[in-house]
Amino acid sequence: MKFKLDKQILFIGEEKSPTAIRKGWRWEDGRLAAKQLFDGLKGAEDIIKVNPKECKFVNLFEDEGKRLVKSKNLYKYVVIALGDKVSKGLDNRAIKHYRMVHPAARGKIRKKENYINHTREVLKEIRKDEGNAQEFWAKVIAS
Repeated sequence: MKFKLDKQILFIGEEKSPTAIRKGWRWEDGRLAAKQLFDGLKGAEDIIKVNPKECKFVNLFEDEGKRLVKSKNLYKYVVIALGDKVSKGLDNRAIKHYRMVHPAARGKIRKKENYINHTREVLKEIRKDEGNAQEFWAKVIAS
């Protein structure tokens, strides 16, 4: 059965790398760490089809990310923290999110197959949680 998220995915990273700043690249460009993330999403399309062009990307330690996290609008998103620093920052603000290993992480996770498998596990968790929420609200509305 095909699954469709009701909410937009918000990926929250840390901050732009020196290379991204120098080249003027953003997450949406699919370069550097974003390439690994996009490949992971593509490898998990059978769980949830995520089109990066339909997602929002911010960095927690930059102005746009700081503003968004302080706003009251995060309920509109499925929030995914990219990396431990971001996840801890969101925990400190009591913001519900899913934790993904940062796509530029070193070690075994750097291998494409491993990052795809990790992405699949995170998306399975999101699908389960969001599916339960959708079922709940469908029952509430029907009653």
